[in-house]
Amino acid sequence: MDVYSEIIVAVVAAIAGVGGTLLTARYRENISTKKEQLQYFYAPMEILVRMNAKSYERYGKQNVSEHDRHYIEKYIWYPNHIKTKELIMSQSHHLTEMPEEILDLLEHINVWLSEYELIHVKGEKKGAVFAGPKGFPYPTGSDAFIYNTAARLRKELNRG
Repeated sequence: MDVYSEIIVAVVAAIAGVGGTLLTARYRENISTKKEQLQYFYAPMEILVRMNAKSYERYGKQNVSEHDRHYIEKYIWYPNHIKTKELIMSQSHHLTEMPEEILDLLEHINVWLSEYELIHVKGEKKGAVFAGPKGFPYPTGSDAFIYNTAARLRKELNRG
C-alpha cells in the first residue's frame, strides 16, 4: 500500500470512529432524556391522574352526601390537583415540548382550584366544585396521552 492509501485509510477510520462516538453519545443522551421524562414527569403524573380517575369513578358519579362530597374534595381531589399542578410547573423542563394535553389539564386544574377556593376557603359559593360548567370540563384526552406516553417510554427504555 502506498503512502496516500495509508493516509486515506487512516482518515476514513478516524472519521468513522468520530461518527460512531457521536452516534453513541446521541443515543445515550436520548435514553437519558427519556429516562428523566419518565422518572420525573410521566410516571408521577400517571399515578396522580389514575388515582384521581379512580376516586372520581368511586365517588364523583355517585349521589354522595354533602359531608362526603366535601371530604372527597378537600382530602382527595384538592391535594391531588395541587400535586399535579406542582408537578407540571416544576418538572415540565424535562419535556422536549409542552403537549397541549398537559396544558389542557393544567387549565382545568386551575379553574377547579379557583372554584374550590370560592366554595371552601372564601365561602362565597355553595355546592360541589366543578370546572366543567365554567367551560373547562375534565380533559379526558389528557389521561390517555399521559398513560400512552408513560407506556411508550417504559417500552423504549426496557428494550434499549
